[in-house]
Amino acid sequence: MTKNEIRLDLNEILVFLKDINFTSDKIELFQSNNRISDYLIDERFILRFSKSTLNELAKLEKVQTISCVPKIYVSGEAIFIEIRLHFMITDFVFGTELFSEIPTLTSDQQKVIGREIA
Repeated sequence: MTKNEIRLDLNEILVFLKDINFTSDKIELFQSNNRISDYLIDERFILRFSKSTLNELAKLEKVQTISCVPKIYVSGEAIFIEIRLHFMITDFVFGTELFSEIPTLTSDQQKVIGREIA
């Protein structure tokens, strides 16, 4: 774990979820890096925390009408141990996020995906 990683106590997260009326039976750390920490909720949802604005939130909001895009259930800001964090809860979709993979695709592959989404 690096000094910039966000690691929260699971009990604190359960209290937070209860405060925002999002019930959970099981929560576990899914992944963490210098930018985000993701927690898997009931093996169905992802709770993402970040110290900075979640750029993917704006991208996901634009394409919410597409059926294969993870639904955003709630998003906003929360304070944990005097640290302001941005958060969102989305559907858990196993695999790599499209937005992080786009730069690795060829321009032809990017065009195909763009057409399919449009």
